[in-house]
Amino acid sequence: MLNGKFDLVRVLGIQLPDKDYRRLVMEPRNAVAHKGEFPTRQVVNQYIMEVEAILQLFSPVIHE
Repeated sequence: MLNGKFDLVRVLGIQLPDKDYRRLVMEPRNAVAHKGEFPTRQVVNQYIMEVEAILQLFSPVIHE
């Protein structure tokens, strides 16, 4: 379902930074949620930074 949300953002013409969100957000999340994998600290920190940036962009009140 996360992939669909990124597709919707593209369809609506909302500009996101030019990043590989599949690699940075979707794949780490899916590895934990669907495969029970434990990510490295580096992956977790990168994931948190990317999600924080997305929340800050779309939901500044939730971000705070």
